[in-house]
Amino acid sequence: MPCTNTIHQYFGTYQQLYQRIGYKLEPVHVFRVEQALRSANLRRTLGAELQSLFPDHVVVVLSRRGKRSLLRIDDTFLVSLLFCRKVMSQWGYCWAAEPPPAERDCITLICLLNRRYDRILHSYVVPKMGGWSYRSIHLHSPLLREAIRLERLSDFYSIVKRLWDERSNPRARIA
Repeated sequence: MPCTNTIHQYFGTYQQLYQRIGYKLEPVHVFRVEQALRSANLRRTLGAELQSLFPDHVVVVLSRRGKRSLLRIDDTFLVSLLFCRKVMSQWGYCWAAEPPPAERDCITLICLLNRRYDRILHSYVVPKMGGWSYRSIHLHSPLLREAIRLERLSDFYSIVKRLWDERSNPRARIA
């Protein structure tokens, strides 16, 4: 089987490949592809908006594999963008948070998405996500109680800068 890059080079997306060979995808799979595209567009829009708000401080960069966008702040530290999808759990709806291993120690902008993946419902900033690979988040979960809620995007830079300063100089937190 050829690698994904080869398939994309010759046929486009997997959906386009399946159409060319006459294979009909089940609606659930088409919906997931569309969700991923909406999420990617939302991620690009958010990064561009933050870069526009703070042109001297925020630059959108790609992860090592080029799949995820991160925010470089003042050419000093990275902020991870974590989009959390809404899922059904045994206790009702919650958001699934799955931070990439390489970004778990970064300051993180947590974005709780609507079910269509095309709108951010709530945003929070945390100093780091910690060592877990998956977490269910409810609006009253301990993680969000300890996080800083981002009421406006214009507050983003001052919040992440303060968290970075506290991390870099632990004594500044005590004073």
